[in-house]
Amino acid sequence: MFEKIQYWRIVRHPTGWFQATLPARRCILNRTSFPYALVAATALTSVACASEDYTKLYHTEALAPGWSWDDVRSMDNMGPVLVDDGLNVVVYSERAERIELLLFDDPESELPTWQAEMVQDPDGGPLWSLYVEGVGLGQHYGYIAWGPNWPYDSDWFPGSTIGYLTDVDRYGNRFNPNKLLFDPWGKAIHRDHDWFAGSTASGPGRHQSTWRAASKTVVVEMDYAWSDQENEWRNARANNTLEGHDWTDLVVYEVHPKGFTRNPASGVEWPGTWRGIGEKAAYLQDLGITAVELLPIHEKPLDGGYWGYNNLNFFAPEHSFSASYQATGRVDDVLDEFRWMVDQLHQHDIEVIIDVVYNHTGEGGLWRERLYFENWDQAYEVNFDPKETAGLYSYRGLDNAAWYALPP
Repeated sequence: MFEKIQYWRIVRHPTGWFQATLPARRCILNRTSFPYALVAATALTSVACASEDYTKLYHTEALAPGWSWDDVRSMDNMGPVLVDDGLNVVVYSERAERIELLLFDDPESELPTWQAEMVQDPDGGPLWSLYVEGVGLGQHYGYIAWGPNWPYDSDWFPGSTIGYLTDVDRYGNRFNPNKLLFDPWGKAIHRDHDWFAGSTASGPGRHQSTWRAASKTVVVEMDYAWSDQENEWRNARANNTLEGHDWTDLVVYEVHPKGFTRNPASGVEWPGTWRGIGEKAAYLQDLGITAVELLPIHEKPLDGGYWGYNNLNFFAPEHSFSASYQATGRVDDVLDEFRWMVDQLHQHDIEVIIDVVYNHTGEGGLWRERLYFENWDQAYEVNFDPKETAGLYSYRGLDNAAWYALPP
């Protein structure tokens, strides 16, 4: 039997008010592992853990206890990894001067439940890591980052411009700690950005905090077990023993992941979803289709258009196309549903080809403004891009010059 012991701390809010932040640290103790010690701090009394037989919630280290920096430098463990009774996150940034991890128990909260500074590779490399004990599946999180155009200042607080120098410097840096950034290697985000709660824009919107508005990365795990037929199909495909599957023989059917079954006439139980496509596997086989090419499957911004060519996260299938998400409002099973769809198509001898876009992202270009000449004899519209205004969802805020090919 376990009991959660709550630690509290008192911090001074930048406005001058004092507030209690909860939790600062918690220990999960086995009742049989007492004793424990009482520790008095200021006017509050907290319970401290004296036994080693517990998980120290929010205890942090640079790396998971079983890892070395070589495990990070291999880049085989990017993003969120569940390991050693906790979560290790690794992110890439060449020019950041400070990156912090923010954990949200309530993803719609203005402030995180907990946050801490990440640790850069001691050899000065571009990888940043942090291990947090006791954190697991379902955790929502994001990053904030400082750099040359916005150096870290300990007096800074969300919604302020303390430390700000410029929205973008001569090297293309666009760091802004007011903008919460999702993990580029995350497997799921909890929803689209909430524009009513805050803008991703720099420039005039540089002071707006998106800590509540932003899409948070969610720690998920794939539980789907591939069928025996799937394993047999993969072996046959690898050995080139599948009839009619040479590139010159394939009959390819291109479909929009949502549009293919969105109309009730499709006859599927879950129209417009990954599951809906899987339900149509037998129908596609009857048509003689041997490969389905899916238009972009990855997460896209809310205003990313119908066709999906403005991808935001290249490891997370679009959650709004998930029957599980539509039924529960949760993203835990989106990946499993996608795998089930692939399994169903393979069982009907249909390959899956994914249309991907890597030469741009849904963060978009610079924000456009319009000027109109008043001289109607020479009336024409002029567009210009104010260089200071751009959207920061993830990559641009982590290291604009590293993630994007910038003009000289």
